Amino acid sequence: MKKVFYAALLCGSLSASITQPSYASIHSQVPAEVEKFAQTNGVMEAKKLLSLSPSDVGFTSKDEVDQLTLGPGLQIHSIDAEKLRKSTAHSLLSVSKPEQEWEFLLEKDGQAVTSIIIGKEHGNFVLQRAGGDAKNFLSS
Repeated sequence: MKKVFYAALLCGSLSASITQPSYASIHSQVPAEVEKFAQTNGVMEAKKLLSLSPSDVGFTSKDEVDQLTLGPGLQIHSIDAEKLRKSTAHSLLSVSKPEQEWEFLLEKDGQAVTSIIIGKEHGNFVLQRAGGDAKNFLSS
């Protein structure tokens, strides 16, 4: 019975994590150069994109978008299939691999409202995504 439970738990975890990245703990260390890019170019580019149509992405105005500031960030991890096949551990992080992507909250008045993803492409940091519900980030 215990084996069936663990097999069902593993299948559920796999199906949920194959389509979405699993995240490291909130205490992850974000490299200084990533945080610096996120703080400057990342936030600036995100504000430009979100300002194109603020009401479509949950903001009342361009002024509200302009008030966004960078919050905490995490490195994104994905499941390593080879580690998973060999694993006997009961931890997703033990079968994950870090990606060259980091997700940061964007906050307004100290409250998380949306997020951005910064990635490394061809040796340079770029804004890969802006927008989305911050609740997803906080619950991971």
